[in-house]
Amino acid sequence: MVERPLVFFSILSFFLAALSIALAIPVFQEFFATGLVPRLPTAVLATGMMLSALLSFGCGLLLDNVTRGRQELRRLSYLSIPGVSSKR
Repeated sequence: MVERPLVFFSILSFFLAALSIALAIPVFQEFFATGLVPRLPTAVLATGMMLSALLSFGCGLLLDNVTRGRQELRRLSYLSIPGVSSKR
């Protein structure tokens, strides 16, 4: 079985971050032009999506470490099984 949580969560994180940046660019442009943020819900949404992207990437890293640890334990348990001796 192949478990690759980092790949899955990295892709999810990339899409969330890209969408967040796409939503935030017009808000920043308007803020720098006028000094006001009239689209506050969009700014909050962009912030929340970026935080979700960072959290998703962090979870991917954590789950990838857990998966690698489990694979190492499985390999060590296989190595602890005595092999068949060729001497009789």
